Amino acid sequence: MISIFISYSHVDERFRDRLVVHLSLLQRQGLISLWHDRRLQGGDDFAASISDKLEKADIFLPLVSADFLASTYCYDVEMQLALKRHDAGKMRIMPIIVRPCDWRSSPLARLLAVPKDGVPITKWADEDEAFLDVERTLRGLVEARTSAAADAVAPTATDRPAEAIEIPRIDLDKSAAGAWRRIDARKLHAPTQGLLFGSANGPDIRLFVSFAGETREWRRNESELRPLTKLDPTQREKTYLTMIYPYILFPTSKGEIEAYNMRPDCEGSVRHEFTLSAHRAKPALARFDESANRLLTADIDGEVVVWDWESRTAISRLHPLHKPVAFMDLSLTSNVAVTSRDGHIEIFDLLSSRSLKILKADIAGICGGYFSGSDKYIVADDEAGRREVFDAKTGTKLPKNQWSTVAVQKKTAKNTKTSVVTTADGTVWIAEPTARSKDEYVPVDMLPSAMKAWETAISDNAEFVALAMDKTELHVWERKGPAAA
Repeated sequence: MISIFISYSHVDERFRDRLVVHLSLLQRQGLISLWHDRRLQGGDDFAASISDKLEKADIFLPLVSADFLASTYCYDVEMQLALKRHDAGKMRIMPIIVRPCDWRSSPLARLLAVPKDGVPITKWADEDEAFLDVERTLRGLVEARTSAAADAVAPTATDRPAEAIEIPRIDLDKSAAGAWRRIDARKLHAPTQGLLFGSANGPDIRLFVSFAGETREWRRNESELRPLTKLDPTQREKTYLTMIYPYILFPTSKGEIEAYNMRPDCEGSVRHEFTLSAHRAKPALARFDESANRLLTADIDGEVVVWDWESRTAISRLHPLHKPVAFMDLSLTSNVAVTSRDGHIEIFDLLSSRSLKILKADIAGICGGYFSGSDKYIVADDEAGRREVFDAKTGTKLPKNQWSTVAVQKKTAKNTKTSVVTTADGTVWIAEPTARSKDEYVPVDMLPSAMKAWETAISDNAEFVALAMDKTELHVWERKGPAAA
């Protein structure tokens, strides 16, 4: 059972009462036990009792408001002890923002706050909806800690290779390879940094290709890639960061990230639209996780910032031990893998910003480190095209004969949920959601190629797929028949 300590100002007692009501099902299910200072009885030593409960608690829930931040006991005693235990890996802190206040200037700013995006409970149209969001987030945290505790006492067999069970094999001879045709293949003069479809409506196909610090536009039947023009060089550095359609992001030497809009109505040009500010040094790397709507950025000093893209706010800061940072990836379970150039892969917990483990690849010059589709594996790539696959839990390496079942990347079309999936052996699959669950996919087709696919993109209508093959070759495929609805 997970022990939870609730810290609050007595001015916010009504929020504590509602929180306890919403967490009652977790208590009935035997998953948690709750404690707060109203549980003290006559004659109890106030300070000693609170200190004892804090030392034994697994999760600390501060109900954050201006009164909480102003409270000497809440802020200077309870929160400071909780932060010390949190940083030592002995406790998890999940701030609950109950009323508007300047909590982002406090030590809690580096932690992921609830409700969603740190919006105060009083700002929600329905406070019960806000508390439900809190309960669901806490349930996930409790279940994760309960599972981790079970794994810690369960016997392991690290001397055996991990089992890869993510994607079933499909016989190439039996795949419907004829359902797709390649409509373009060209060599680029530098490795591809990103692919993104802007639109694909009939003959009007817009594909953005980033390489050599710039982004160009691919269109059907055009021999050259169009440069994106009218980008004021005095407003940003040359280095490209990433694309989040319809935006393309560039860093500045001031530590800012400038977003330019590249919608079709811009007549081929782009315009500055907003700026993100969080880094103290120049941002050098960015990666967007579409499924979680999170942006991960790293600066030249190695600090990693995780952003909520919808609100454009920084929700977590990570400080990896090994630098410079070469790649970042976010897992389904809110872990972050930060890969360094020297081959170290450090796993962080997003909610606490705490480092969980460090893996070491035998290859150097690392340029990529991905969680697999089910988070069971981590795939590391170097610039020479070498690859290693690790079991994310045990750190053991997966034999090459099992790579064909490990999903490295999955890009999903927004309108049809069709996905393009690449496996660790370089195979490219077209996958569709199963009838049983929209979150389960089954491969239905294979795009044949003798080269490894490093980067992929699929149009919103699932009619087109773009592949960066062996990093410097661009392939574009078109579906012959109509996409699945």
